[in-house]
Amino acid sequence: SSVVILGAVFCGSLVFYSVGRISIAIAAAIIAWCVSWYTKDLVAARTQRRGHEGLAAYLGVVTADLRAGATLAGALARGVEALPGTTPREVSAALEATAALAARGAPPHMALTDAEDTKALPELSRLGHLLELSTYHGIAVASLLDQAQSRLDASRRHQQSTSASLQGPQATATVLACLPIAGIAMGGAMGANSLGFLFGGGLGGVLLVVGVALACGGFAWSRVIIRKAAA
Repeated sequence: SSVVILGAVFCGSLVFYSVGRISIAIAAAIIAWCVSWYTKDLVAARTQRRGHEGLAAYLGVVTADLRAGATLAGALARGVEALPGTTPREVSAALEATAALAARGAPPHMALTDAEDTKALPELSRLGHLLELSTYHGIAVASLLDQAQSRLDASRRHQQSTSASLQGPQATATVLACLPIAGIAMGGAMGANSLGFLFGGGLGGVLLVVGVALACGGFAWSRVIIRKAAA
């Protein structure tokens, strides 16, 4: 968040230095913040999706190896080897640490329940608790991991279905955010000097800042609502 804010401030300062109008600089900073926030949100969503895909593949391999008679350390090592290349580094690093602990005879769940990397994917922490249950209570780990994989697969299918159904609202939010630009273009076509009024400072500058803030705020809020619905 601090990087996004600093980027917006830098963009606004650069525009102010170039054109000398504070209203235009503020509007540019708001737009830069919105674009940076949206880009960061897209990257986070993609990282989470790839983390789920990698963890699902990992659980499938580990469960199959355990049912075939492999040791827990061997199964965890095989699971790490089977991780897709698109798996986020923080996820693969946590799973590699888990396999390394198991290979040394230490409780493998410690790498997942205590590591900061698990914040990138809450399912990693849940996996750590399952391994902890198996270690201290003697529950068959293969059954626990099988159930975890089933829940993860069901969650992924639900999320994919929900995301597909939300493509329409997402497109609508984007169109609504662009409507002010269409209005300015229509005004120009009718002979009104809309851009000159907005960029000229005074009341036009105030309207420019307020309009940009409302448009960007509405787009960001709609994105937050859609992400929560998809989750």
